[in-house]
Amino acid sequence: MVTGTDRPEEIDPGGTRKLLQLLSSLRNSPSGDLIYRQVESILDEATTNHIKSEIAYAGFLNVLLESFNTHQVPGTAEYLQVKLLQARLQPPLTPVELNVLSDFIDSCGDQIRNADMLEPSVMLHAIQPLLKEFGIDAVPAAASDLPEVETFTEMPAPPGVDDSSSSLPAESAALDEPSPETTAE
Repeated sequence: MVTGTDRPEEIDPGGTRKLLQLLSSLRNSPSGDLIYRQVESILDEATTNHIKSEIAYAGFLNVLLESFNTHQVPGTAEYLQVKLLQARLQPPLTPVELNVLSDFIDSCGDQIRNADMLEPSVMLHAIQPLLKEFGIDAVPAAASDLPEVETFTEMPAPPGVDDSSSSLPAESAALDEPSPETTAE
């Protein structure tokens, strides 16, 4: 787990507590207190969800950096730089840090798209757990493997209906004409 993130509700990235302090005078009346508690609840939920997203983001990045660092020699400048980066990127993350991470991910995507030596099977193997987790790892059956669907054959025309014309207007006109049974009433 990312250090310092065992209690996300204690981290206040968006100034929630400042806003609630501004609204604290509402607590002097019963209806104001009700409004204050509702606003507090909404802000707390939003803050907790935001920080949980940051924790997930930082955790993902931490795993990647740790994996990278397993290929470095401990004590070297590169190894220490990665360790410093891991320490710096602990939640709460500033908007600037989030933008840097977003740009970094975009850059990695560009590098992967432009790489000539990546084998598709290796890349697929790397993302297979993610595909499986979201239930999109199953390959749909080929069209020739699909079960045959029942087909409908043309029904013979009822007695007294001319089936020489198969146009829709003629069929609907025949349906609209009164039958001998309905005219006999």
